[in-house]
Amino acid sequence: MNRQQGIGIAIIILGICLGYFFKDNDIWSTIGGGLSAIGLALVLKLFTPKMKQN
Repeated sequence: MNRQQGIGIAIIILGICLGYFFKDNDIWSTIGGGLSAIGLALVLKLFTPKMKQN
């Protein structure tokens, strides 16, 4: 696991906590779901930096 995947896992945990603690507020639940999706994309390496070859 590299650093980007570790950050992704931390973002997923933050998103799940936001969704759990703010159940009654739809905006925070939506933000929590969005954070979970971004974290999952980081864990699955969908946002990989492209290296240019000279």
